[in-house]
Amino acid sequence: MFLTKMEKLKFNSNKKLDTTNFFRVGDLSYFEGPLLSLFEEFNSGHFYLFDWVDRDSKSNRWIIYRVSPKNILLFLNGKSSHLDLFESRSNETIYFTDINSHNKSFSQYDSFELESFPKIYSPNNDNFFEKSDSKAFGKIKSVIIDSLSRQKSENEYSKIYGVSIFKYKDNKTHHASD
Repeated sequence: MFLTKMEKLKFNSNKKLDTTNFFRVGDLSYFEGPLLSLFEEFNSGHFYLFDWVDRDSKSNRWIIYRVSPKNILLFLNGKSSHLDLFESRSNETIYFTDINSHNKSFSQYDSFELESFPKIYSPNNDNFFEKSDSKAFGKIKSVIIDSLSRQKSENEYSKIYGVSIFKYKDNKTHHASD
């Protein structure tokens, strides 16, 4: 049993990340439990990492940030470190959630935007992806490659026909002329 206290955080309780439409793709790193888990937001197709950073006797703390499929693929292929992946996140916003050790459902907890990021939570630059630490490597890589293929197809379609493509919450594709 450990009695450590978690890092005290500054966060904005009015800025929450809605994780109800997230589905777990798989764990990029797993050792006696998930350490780095990849989620996809159902409506937008955006990818988010849940990165385990802290714990106490009641909860595990995760930071949550959006990442691009391209940068995830670089990480999976050993071309970038965990720190590189974190620093290449799609925007500067970082969220956190504290998940009770007994109820581990990510979508049942509030995730708040951090006002300042504690350096102690920064990933290690020497930490690279290890295929043996990922129980769902094939699924993760397939989902990432599929996402990259869709993006390329949509970009090509846009160039050929001169239209912009937007995705809406109903997960249907709409053209700028609709």
